[in-house]
Amino acid sequence: MKTYRILWFVCAMFLSGSLAGSEASAPFVWSEPTPLTLVSENGPMQATKQSCRATNGFFAPLIDIIYGSDNKSVWIGYSRPMTTYFSLNGAIWSAKGNGAQSLELIRPRTMPTGQLMREFGNQWIAELLQGKKHWPSYEQGVVLFNLARIFGINALCDLTSSMQGNTLAITSIQFTNHNVAFNLQTRNGNQFQLVLSSDIELVSAAQNGHPVSVLVDARMPGSQNPWTQRKIMVQSANVPVPADSCERLFVLPEAVDVPGLGKGSMPVISYSPSFCVAVLPTGQVWSGPAKCLLAQVDEKIMGFTINPQTRELLVFGGPRAQISMEPGQTMPALRKVLAEVEAEVATGTIVPMRTIKIASLFDGDQTLTNGADLSLRRLSIEGKNLVLVVRNLQGHENLTVTLAPSLEVVSASRAVGPN
Repeated sequence: MKTYRILWFVCAMFLSGSLAGSEASAPFVWSEPTPLTLVSENGPMQATKQSCRATNGFFAPLIDIIYGSDNKSVWIGYSRPMTTYFSLNGAIWSAKGNGAQSLELIRPRTMPTGQLMREFGNQWIAELLQGKKHWPSYEQGVVLFNLARIFGINALCDLTSSMQGNTLAITSIQFTNHNVAFNLQTRNGNQFQLVLSSDIELVSAAQNGHPVSVLVDARMPGSQNPWTQRKIMVQSANVPVPADSCERLFVLPEAVDVPGLGKGSMPVISYSPSFCVAVLPTGQVWSGPAKCLLAQVDEKIMGFTINPQTRELLVFGGPRAQISMEPGQTMPALRKVLAEVEAEVATGTIVPMRTIKIASLFDGDQTLTNGADLSLRRLSIEGKNLVLVVRNLQGHENLTVTLAPSLEVVSASRAVGPN
C-alpha cells in the first residue's frame, strides 16, 4: 500500500509539472484596459492599467502593467494593495508604504524600441516564470526610505499593537517646485511628509505639519550611511535647547581577544565607542563623544564626559562649524562635517580641549583613581558657571564640580547620598 502511495505521488508531481509547463508556454490572458490618472510634474497624466494572472503550478502572482498614452513609459511588476502610481521625469513609478517604517519606490522598466506593449508584458512574465526575474532588488530598481532614521521608531509604530496595526499608508502625492512630496499616515493617526527631488534625493521632512530637520540620508541602501539621527537637549542659562544630532559607532574592523569574553569588537577610540555631531537650531555644529552632556554658554558649546579608564573629566569645545538650516542645504553641508569627524576618529585626532583629573580636586584621593566607577550624571548652569555632578558608584557619593566659563575650577565638593 505504501508503494502505491509513492507511485501516485510521483505521477501527480509529473503531471502537475507538465501542466505547469503547458500553462507557462500558453498565451497570457490580460484584463481589459482600465484608465488611470497619475500625478506628474506637468499636471494630470493619462495612463492605462492591465493585469494578468501568471500561473505556473502553485506560483500564481497577479502582474500589473501601467503605461502612458505615448506607450514609451511603462511600469510592470507584482500587483499589491495600497500601491500608488505617479509620473516623474516622464517615467511611471510605483510608491507604497513598506511595513511600519519605510517608503518604497520602484523604478519604471525600459521597453525595447519597436516592441509592442502586450509582447513586452508576455516576455516579462515568461522570464518571471522561468526564474529569470525576481522581486526587484536595490540594484534592479527598488528605492527605500527608512522613516525611522528621521522621525524615530516610536513616532511610526505603536509598539503595543500588531505589525498590521502599524502599516504606513500613502494618502497623497504632490509636486511642488520640481520636487515630489509624499504624504503618509500611520494607523495611530500620525502624519508624515517626505519631499524628494527629481533625482529621488531627500530634500525635507515634516511630522504632523511641523518641519523636522533632516540630518542623515534615510535612503536605503543609499551611501550605507552608518549615522543615525536623534533628539538631544543642550543646557543653557534660560531653558534647555532642543537640538538634532547624528550618532555613529566606531569599532575596529578586526575582532580582537577581549580578556574573559573571547573575540569581540573594540572601539577605535578606547574611551568612547560612539561619537556624536549635534546641530543647534541656529546651525551651530558640535562634535564629540556620544555620552557627552552639552551646555551652551554665550556663543560657546561644550560637551562633558568622564573617561572611564583614567577617571578624568573631558571637555570637548565648539562650535566647530556653522551650517545653513534651509531645507535642502542642511544635509549636504552636514555630510562634510560627518566626513571630517570620521577622519578625525580614524586618525585619533579628535581630542578634548580640556582634561581635568577628578582625584586632583579632592586632595589626590587615590580611591577616585584606582578602581573608582565614575559617571557624569547631571549638568546645569548657575549664573554663568557650569555645575557638574559626578557619581562615584564605589563610594556611593556624589562629587560636585563647578567650572567658570573659562573652564577653570571654581569649587569641588563631595557628599554621600543616592543617585
